[in-house]
Formats: sequence, C-alpha cells, structure tokens
Amino acid sequence: MKKLLQRIAQWNLPTFTFPLALLGLCLVSYALMIPWLGFYWDDWPFIWISQKLGSAALTDYFATKRPVLGLLYQVTTPLVGNVPWRWHVFGLLWRWLNAVSLWWVLRLVWLHRTEIAAWAAALFVLYPGFDQQYIPIAYAHYFITMTAFFLSFAFMLLALRNPHKKLPYTLLAVAFSLINLLTTEYFFVLDLLRPLLIWIVLRDSVPDRRARLRHTLLTWLPYLLLFAVPALWRVFFFQYQTYSYDLQLLEDLQSNPALAVQQFVEKFFYDIRLTSLGAWGKAFTLPTVEALGKRNLLRYALLVGGSALGLWGFFLLFRPESDAPLSEQRSTSLQALGVGLAGIFLAGWPFWITRLPIALAFPNSRFTLPFMLGVSLALAALLQLLPVWRWLKIALLAVALGFAVGLQFTIALNYRVQWSWHTAMFWQMNWRMPQIEKGTALAGNYIPGMLYSDNSLSAPLNYIYSPDNLSRSMDYMFYFPELRLGRQIPAWETGHAIKHDYLAAVFHGSTSQMIVVYHKAPACLRVLEADLDPFNLMLPEEMRQAAVISSTAPILAVPDEQAAHLPAEIYGSEPARGWCYYFEKADLARQQGDWAAAADLGEQALAAGLHFEDPAELFVFIESAAHTGDWQRALELTDQANQKALEDGVYRLQPALLRLWQRMAAQTENSIEKDEALQQASQLLGETIIPLTQPTSEGT
Repeated sequence: MKKLLQRIAQWNLPTFTFPLALLGLCLVSYALMIPWLGFYWDDWPFIWISQKLGSAALTDYFATKRPVLGLLYQVTTPLVGNVPWRWHVFGLLWRWLNAVSLWWVLRLVWLHRTEIAAWAAALFVLYPGFDQQYIPIAYAHYFITMTAFFLSFAFMLLALRNPHKKLPYTLLAVAFSLINLLTTEYFFVLDLLRPLLIWIVLRDSVPDRRARLRHTLLTWLPYLLLFAVPALWRVFFFQYQTYSYDLQLLEDLQSNPALAVQQFVEKFFYDIRLTSLGAWGKAFTLPTVEALGKRNLLRYALLVGGSALGLWGFFLLFRPESDAPLSEQRSTSLQALGVGLAGIFLAGWPFWITRLPIALAFPNSRFTLPFMLGVSLALAALLQLLPVWRWLKIALLAVALGFAVGLQFTIALNYRVQWSWHTAMFWQMNWRMPQIEKGTALAGNYIPGMLYSDNSLSAPLNYIYSPDNLSRSMDYMFYFPELRLGRQIPAWETGHAIKHDYLAAVFHGSTSQMIVVYHKAPACLRVLEADLDPFNLMLPEEMRQAAVISSTAPILAVPDEQAAHLPAEIYGSEPARGWCYYFEKADLARQQGDWAAAADLGEQALAAGLHFEDPAELFVFIESAAHTGDWQRALELTDQANQKALEDGVYRLQPALLRLWQRMAAQTENSIEKDEALQQASQLLGETIIPLTQPTSEGT
C-alpha cells in the first residue's frame, strides 16, 4: 500500500487533461438541467427576429446598441436554429472555450508557472457572480467576444515569444482585438491590460527596467492606436452611443464635481467588494429545504461534495511545475495578483460611466462579466501565496469550486421552474385563446424574480399567434402594467393609440383592443373581466386598475385548423389536461355563451378529482350553473369561493362575487329558483343583489 501511495504521489497528469477537466466541470455545472430548460429574457426576441424577420431585422435591432454584434448573430442564429437544448449546448461550449482560451493566455504569460493558470481558469469558468449562463443566445455571443479578446492576447504573446513569426501572430492579434473592441463595450477597457502582460513577458529577455519599459511601450503602441480608433468612433461618430444609457458620470462631474467624485469612490469600492467577496460569498450561502425540497437538497450536497473531492484529487495530480523554485513561485503569484487587481480596476468602467447598477441578481448580474477575469486571477494568486502545504491550498480551491458547482445547480433549478411557468402560461393562453385579433395588446402581471420582461413575452406571443407574419409590423404586444403605464399606455382608458418601437419591428394598437390576463402559478391564467376584476381584492392593485379596459372581443373562437399552435420544437407536446385545461376551455365556452358546455367541463374536472388554486377560477362555473338553471350549485360554488378567499378576516372575493351575482341576475331568465337563490346569495354576500346594467367585458 505504501508503495502504491508513493507511486500515486509521483503521478503527474499531462497538460491535455486540463481542458478535458474544464469540460467535465462545465458539464457537471451547466448541463444537468438542459433537457428541462427553454428560452428566457432577450433570447426570445433574438429567436423571433432571426426566425421570422431575418438578418436584415437583426441588423436593425442591434443598430442602436452593438451593430457589429448583430453581424455575429446573423452567422450563429441560422446555424443553431430555434431548438432550446441546441442553444444551451452552444452556450456551454463557448463558456468552456472561453475558459480554455484564458488558460492558454496565462500559460503564455508564465511559462514555468502554469499551475496558477489552471487554478484561475477553473475559478473563472465557475465564477458565481454571473447567473445568466442559461440565457445562451444572449451570452454565448458575449463569451465568443471574450474568447476573441483572450485570443488577441494569446497571439500578441506568441508574437513576443516567437520573433520569427511576429507578423502573422500580430495580424491575428489585431484581428481578434478588433472583434472585441467593435462588438461590445463589456470587455473594451480590459484591453488596457496589454502593457502589464507585455512587461511581464519581457522580464527575462529584457532585464533592464528602462529598456524594458521602452520595449513595452513600443510593443503596445499599435494596440493602443487600435484601441483608440473604436474609442473615437464610439464617442464622436456612433450616433447611438447614448441611445439607451447616458454618460451620467460625466454629466455629474460637470454639475457637481465634489459630490460626483465622492459618489464614484463609494460606488467603486462597493462594486469591487460585491463582485469579489460578495460573488464568492454567494456560492457559500447554503440553500434551505424550503427553497429546494429534500431531493434537490440531497442532489446539491452530492454535487458539492463529489465535485470538491474530484477536483481535489485532480489538482493534486496536475503538477505542471513541481520543480519550480519557491522564490519563482512567489514572484509569479505576486505578478498574477497585480494583473488580477488591475483587471478588477478596469472591469467596471463601462457601467460606472453610465451609472448602471452592478448587482449579483438578475438582470444586472450581467454586469459582473468583465470582473470574472480579475477576480479569478486574484483569487488564484492569493491561494498560491498562502503559507500552507500545497495539498491544503488545493483543498481550499476544490471546496470553493465545489460550492460554485452547487450554486449553479440551484440557479438552474430556478430557470427550470421559470420555464415551467412560461410553458404553462402559453399552453393555457392557447387553450383559452385559440386565435387573437391582430393589433391586440395584452397586459399581464409581473412577478418579482421573473426571468422575462414584457418585451421578452411579446416575442413568443407573435411567434405563436402570427407565425406567417414576416413583415416589420407586429401583430401583438405584451405589457407589464407597472412598466408601461404613462409610457406606451397613457392611461387605463379606452381610445388611446399605442405605438411601440421594437427596433426590428413596430406595433400599432389601441387601449380599446386590449386583453388583460393574470397568471400566478400554480393557479391558472385568467382573462380578467372589466365588470368583475376591478373589484377582485385578490389581485394586485396594478392589475385591478388595468382590468377596467380588458375585453374578450379580440379573442377569436376559430376552428382547430385556424387556431394558433405552440411550436413543438420549442414547447414540446401538449401537457396533461389538468384543471387548468378544463377551466380555460370552460371560460372560452362562457365567452361564446355556451353555458351547457362550460358547466359540463366543470363537472368533468371535479369528477376527475381536479382542484382549483385560485377561487376566482370558480366564477365561470358559478355563472354557467346559473345559466343552466342549477342555482343551488351556483350557491355552493359561491360559498366555496368566498370561504377560500378569506384572508385576515376579510372575504377578498366578496365584492367581485357580488358583481358576478348582479350580472347573473340581469342576464338569466326569471324563475322561483332564481329569486330564492338571489335571496340566499344576498345573505351569503352581505348585500342585496341588484341586477347589473353596465356593459360586460365582451362589449367593453
């Protein structure tokens, strides 16, 4: 056994095993949930525009933001298509290649100290501050850009180390640098790390500091000029440079320099602490049983423990410079720490200038991307500098990486839940609305923590309900009332024109043609009614206000061959027909006046043992029971809904139920049973029921 342990201690894994280990780390961290993930946030507009409007529309979409990035999308979107899992694999691949390219750069900087390169690359690929890996159409392209940035550094270093091949390597370095500088502003300022790397690489060949400084500046000069050209273009010639975001810091410095400097210094140190200590602290925040459930918490624990143990074993056996002197190891670690700190210093300028708030939560966690390089390299250097045994340093590294793997698992679970919400909403919308009249705007509720904007949801709405519209005129738009009131929607009144520039297309509508929906899973999606839901105290205030202009008139009950269908390559097959299927179909039947069908659907659902989540879902069955003469059933369901909505001593559905009974009193035939039911309902709801005379939602 002793001999076996001694032999194992002498093992040294070959260099090629590290990229494979990085790939395995990516698979464990980012691939486990891919079969259950879909499209989120900006990925939806990208898919809809690329699939339906084509490359020219992509050019227009990016024209006001990042025009060169739009050219990249024109290459990738036709290749990958519109299937979610392909994009998630594509995003994972570029995350891996990005880390491999960083590893290559660091190995070229420190030829004899490549262990620090491996540690930094592993920390980089699992950086916990960035939680949007699962939005791959958007961020795969950022990782492509960052890979080009690293390749530019790599070829510059190769040109330094191989003078006989200086020209071809320099040309490649320039080409990849242009890709980074012209594509996005995220990694723009990080290009200023070049002179530091040049200085370090020239240390052995040019030991004299003055001569090395001159040589460094001469080597950097063409890259500096290259950096200046896009910078000048952005500042003086790109007309949309401040289209979305103003250069707020410069404006503040002009108006109140002292205050602006004070606020900037506070923001600077806060963001550095947030993106370094805060980001890695996030990885060590343990999830709870309530958040994950017992099974997923066990999976989390196994992933953390298994990953940490496996990485500890791997890095123990991956010793590329085991014979390097301790003095050289320390010197290299200090250099790496300096480069890392410089990277952190340079990373935030695109956001500090525009006063964009950096955060560790969606959506502003995207602003942590430029910090990944500096934080990872600085942390690797600090671990290397610890005055402890190598195996203990590796243990600390492995534990940190293990917890980062666990964090990515919990993040992926959230994306899975959100995709389930998204698919449920659109399947239910499709059951309730077989087709929608063109020019209709929908308003729906925002849920805190949602991984979709209303712009995001507008894309699948058009993708599903208007698949053949290839023009620049959008047929539908989705709005969150909290965001759009006072902007695209002047007021919750009919008669206001709506115009929405989607960059690649334009929507024209009216507040007279709006459908207001509410969906908070696991409850069903509901089309709100103008004469009932403003009185529904279970709804958020914003939704009650919006409900006053909700109309079912744009919802078209068409034959199946004319109905909209969810694309199977994105949404899969139709889910099992549970309570929400029967509810949506019953609500559609109610809209058509087919009360017998609505009542029958309710009885089918209840007979199957299905159950509602939102008591307001019983409204359709209360009303259908009344219209089919089953007043006793209407009373039973009314009492059930009213009791279910009791919160803190308040019957939160009582005002809406009263309005429902007023509507039923006005729209049903008179009978003795009806009169008796109205009396009982008056007692139940605490107010005399007077027939409702104002228009219903169908006529709003």
